[in-house]
Amino acid sequence: MSRLIAAAIYYVDVAPEFLVPVYAGKQYLVEGKLFARPIRAVTSVESCSEVPHVLIIKFCLTPGNMLTQELELKKRLLQESSKILTLQIQAAKEAMDDAQESANEHQGAMEDRFESFREACQIQRDMYARQLDELITTMGMLKRVNATKQNSEITLGAVVMTELQNYFIGVSLGEIKIDGESFFAISGMSPIYKAMAGKTSGDTFSFRGKEYKISQVF
Repeated sequence: MSRLIAAAIYYVDVAPEFLVPVYAGKQYLVEGKLFARPIRAVTSVESCSEVPHVLIIKFCLTPGNMLTQELELKKRLLQESSKILTLQIQAAKEAMDDAQESANEHQGAMEDRFESFREACQIQRDMYARQLDELITTMGMLKRVNATKQNSEITLGAVVMTELQNYFIGVSLGEIKIDGESFFAISGMSPIYKAMAGKTSGDTFSFRGKEYKISQVF
């Protein structure tokens, strides 16, 4: 049975009847905890007479619905990470093959300038080969992430929501956007991960002079 466990206040410039029930990047309370993710189970939208352009949006959720949404977001982050890595692997392989082909074209050339060019191509080919090996290793690490696991503390595979930024603990890929919401994919070797490792919702950690309040871990 569903029950009302969340409410939020939003500053908007549209009338309630035009509001789409998907609210990304906003903060709201669920059972006393601060969250900042899209929620679609809206029960009512009420205007606030005291303050213009303020709406009180109420959500009716079940714990099962919340868990499903969290795991779905984690799955999408994992899929997007895999897609980015696959493209990087393809690009590295193509660059390596191109460099090898250029080197082969000058195989057996006697003139110094051709030999120097061939050596430069071979060096470039070896560089791309090392990059390809690193990317394949990184993909292997990403495949260790279990998108069906609910994390209660920050470890490999966790999605971490803070008041400043959101993180996906897997491999280092930079910013990933899901439905317009930003997540930074970081690895377990990154300095910021070491600052937050093992913490859970409600905890704080410091990194490079900034204090981060963890609003949610899953």
